[in-house]
Amino acid sequence: MSDLSKRHILLGMSGGIACYKSAELCRALIKAGATVQVILTEAAAQFVTPVTLQALSGRPVYVSQWDPREPNNMAHINLSREADALVVAPTVPTSWPNSCMAAPMTS
Repeated sequence: MSDLSKRHILLGMSGGIACYKSAELCRALIKAGATVQVILTEAAAQFVTPVTLQALSGRPVYVSQWDPREPNNMAHINLSREADALVVAPTVPTSWPNSCMAAPMTS
């Protein structure tokens, strides 16, 4: 993995058995120099606990877009403001927005 120093990555995890691989991805991103903020769906939290990902990332894990730790209760907006990239891994078909599934494929 290339140098990710001073990069802030949002790691979104949706529910699926492959979530354990995302924990490895979190560790690899940090090893490459990135700061990683983990966001879990409720389903993902059934496969990998927020405590595990907090230990790996060194940051609190978000499970709700209306997290009360945020002063304005809008984590879904606040988190995006400081991110350089959003990685969703794993992703399952039910987590894809309808607009992506309906978009025509182009080359």
